[in-house]
Amino acid sequence: MAGEEECVALALGNAADLEEAPASGNDPTAAGDEEEEEVRNDGDQEGRSKGLRKCVQNLPWYMGGDAFKRLLEEQDIKFASAKKRKGKTVGFVEFDVAEHAEHAKVKLEAMTGSKGKKPKVSDALPRSWEADETGNGDAKEENAELPRDVSEVVTPLASQSYEEQLREKRDGVATVLRKFVRHTRKCCVHGTPVPEWLTPGKEKGGMACDFEGIISSPVVEGYRNKCEFSIGFSADGESVVGFQMGMFRKGITTIGNPRNCRNVSDIAKFYAGALGSFIRTSEFQVWNKENNSGFWRMLTVREGRHPRTCQEEVPMVAEVMLVVQVSPSGIASDAKTKEYERMARELSSAAFSASPPVTLTALLVQEHVGVSNAAPADAPLISLAIPGTEVSVQYIHDYIGDLQFRISPTAFFQVNSFAAEKLYALAGEWAGLGPNTLLFDICCGTGTIGLTLARKVGMVVGIEINADAVTDALTNAKLNNISNCRFVCAKAEDVVNKLLNEYEVLPEESSEDNAMDTDKKRFSNVVVIVDPPRSGLHPTVTKALRVHSRLKRLVYVSCNPDTLIANSIELCAPSSTADKQKNGRGMNIKGMSSMGYARQRMKNMPNSEPFKPVKAVAVDLFPHTHHCEMVMLLQR
Repeated sequence: MAGEEECVALALGNAADLEEAPASGNDPTAAGDEEEEEVRNDGDQEGRSKGLRKCVQNLPWYMGGDAFKRLLEEQDIKFASAKKRKGKTVGFVEFDVAEHAEHAKVKLEAMTGSKGKKPKVSDALPRSWEADETGNGDAKEENAELPRDVSEVVTPLASQSYEEQLREKRDGVATVLRKFVRHTRKCCVHGTPVPEWLTPGKEKGGMACDFEGIISSPVVEGYRNKCEFSIGFSADGESVVGFQMGMFRKGITTIGNPRNCRNVSDIAKFYAGALGSFIRTSEFQVWNKENNSGFWRMLTVREGRHPRTCQEEVPMVAEVMLVVQVSPSGIASDAKTKEYERMARELSSAAFSASPPVTLTALLVQEHVGVSNAAPADAPLISLAIPGTEVSVQYIHDYIGDLQFRISPTAFFQVNSFAAEKLYALAGEWAGLGPNTLLFDICCGTGTIGLTLARKVGMVVGIEINADAVTDALTNAKLNNISNCRFVCAKAEDVVNKLLNEYEVLPEESSEDNAMDTDKKRFSNVVVIVDPPRSGLHPTVTKALRVHSRLKRLVYVSCNPDTLIANSIELCAPSSTADKQKNGRGMNIKGMSSMGYARQRMKNMPNSEPFKPVKAVAVDLFPHTHHCEMVMLLQR
C-alpha cells in the first residue's frame, strides 16, 4: 500500500499500478455512520454557501486526507477545508469564494486520472437533514422525528418478551444461513463441482448446516460491563451524558438520558448522571458534532465483578473504571489539569457519598482530536489519582469461569460476561481439543478464549493488534498460572501465515527425534478459533487458513453474521477450475455486499481443499437489541 508521501508524488497519473480493491472483510464501498459522518459534508461553516462545497470523484482509494490536501496545495488550489478517507475514491472540499471553486474544477479535471479516469468535480449534495422538501436546505434538527425515549434506539426489542426476542434472532440467523447457500452456489461456475452440503434437504430448512437454535443469556437486565456514553445536549438544550437519539447523518444530535435502557447497569447510569452534573458546572463546552467543537466528548464505564459473586444473578461489582474522552484543542495545559483534578474530586465525592457507596477503581482522561469519537490506539491516556485513596491505576479485573482477567481501558472484553462463559465453553467443545492440540486464537483480545481453553490443549498462540490487550493477555496468563500460551502483537493478516508455518503440524507417524526437537513440533492437531471485529477477517487471513492443508477444524465466533458468512464463502466455496484473476484487477466491487465481494475474491483463491460447514448456533450476548453472537464450526 502506498504511503501518504507517495500518494502525492504519484498525484493521479501513475496510480494504475497501485489501484486495487481495499482489503477488508466487509463491503469496501460501504461506510458506517461515523465514516459517513466524516466523508460527507461535515464541518460546514455558518454562512458559507452550499454551492462552495464540492465533491471530487475518481481519486485513488489509498490516498488519505493529508495527501489530498497536499495535492490541492501543489495545484495552487485555495480551499477552506478538505476531507478524504483512505479506502474511498471521493473527497470533499469547501471554498471561501466561487472563484477558488472554479479554479479547482479546472485544475483537477485537467489532470490524468487513475486507470484513465479523470477527476470529476461537482457540487456536493446537501446532507439528508439539510434539504427540506423544497430543496432549500433549511431543515433543522428540531424538525427531525425523535423517539420518545432513547431506550427505543438503544434497546429496540425491550417491549417484547425475552422469548419473542430469542425467536426473532433465531429466525434472523437462519435467514443468513440460507444466504450462505445461495451465495456459495454462485461460486460454482465453469464446471466447478457442487459439494453435497450446497444441496441441503428439507430437514435442514435450506440452510448450509445443522442449526442448533439460540442460547439465551443468563442475565438480561443491566448485563453490560462496558458502556460508552456520548456527551452532548438534550432536547431541552441541557448538557447530558447518555446515548444519541438517532443517526447523525439524519440530522439527529440530541442525547437522551440512559435511565430507561434495560441493558445498562445501575452503576453506569449513576456515573453518567454524576458526570453530567459536573459538566453543567464546567466552563468548558460539551462536544458539538455539527461544527466539531467543544471539550467534553464521551464517557466509558467499565465494570469488573467480585469473584465470589460471579455466578449470582445480581453479582457484586468489585471494580469500576471511568474513561472520560475530551478534545483539548486550544485549552491551556494548566487549565486542563485544574479541571481534571476538579472532576476527580467531584466524581469520587459523588461515589463515596452515594447510598450505598459506589465503587471507583480507575479514572482516566483520553485526549483525542478528530471528528469521530473513535480515537486511535495511541491517543494519550492520563491516569488521575482518586481523592481519598491517592491511587491511580489503568486497569480493572473481571472473571470468566474461574479465571481472572485484567482489562485495560481500550482492550476488548465481551460486554456480557455471563453469556461469554457459555460462548467460550461452546467454542471449546466444538473445537475438539486435546493435549496434542495447537490452538490458534486469532483476534484474541485480552486472551479470554485461549486462556479459558489453555488447560485442554498443548499450546495456545494468540494474535491481537491492540498492544494494551496483548499486555493484558500476558499478564492474565501469569495471574492464572498458565504457561502454555504465546501472544503476538500484530495485524493477523501480517503474521498468521508465518505463524502457521512456524508451528508446522507433524503427522502422527513423526519420528520421536523430530517430535522432541522443539516444542513447536510436538503437535499432531491444529485448531483455529477466530473472534474478529464486526468487519470480519482480512482476506489475507482467510486465504492463509484456507490453504494451510493441516488445519482441519476452525471455529468462527462473530458478532456480525453477515461478515461471518462472507468469510465462510472464501473458506468453504469449492476452488474454481477457471483461470485466476491476477492481483484483483478487473474486479468491479462498486455497490457489492460483503458476500458479493467475497465471491469475487474467490476468483483469486488458490486451488485448495475447502472447509465444510458442520453446525451453527446463535448465542444471545445482547438482550433487548437486534444483535447476537453466532458460532459456526467448519471442518475438512
